Amino acid sequence: MTKVRMIADLPTAEVFLSTDFEVRIPETAEDIEAELRQAIREEIPLIFITEVLAEPIQEQILEMQLKYPAVITVIPGVEGSRKLGEQLVMRLKKSVIGV
Repeated sequence: MTKVRMIADLPTAEVFLSTDFEVRIPETAEDIEAELRQAIREEIPLIFITEVLAEPIQEQILEMQLKYPAVITVIPGVEGSRKLGEQLVMRLKKSVIGV
């Protein structure tokens, strides 16, 4: 089975604790980025991060998406979508193909 890492705020993480996902609940922007970098070092192929945690490290996420083979997906948390995932996909698309 493919390893999946979930980097989430506490309310969202609680939903995933009963799955096979490896769940991490960082508290600071530094912890969020450190968890993401650790997942990449561990060669986790699929990483989900909630929008509320992705927001302060958007630039680092874009950089990692371009540099590493891991699929880093920004998802809404239990509080609902902020449309950040869509924005990051559009920025990634623009930087990769210039559209």
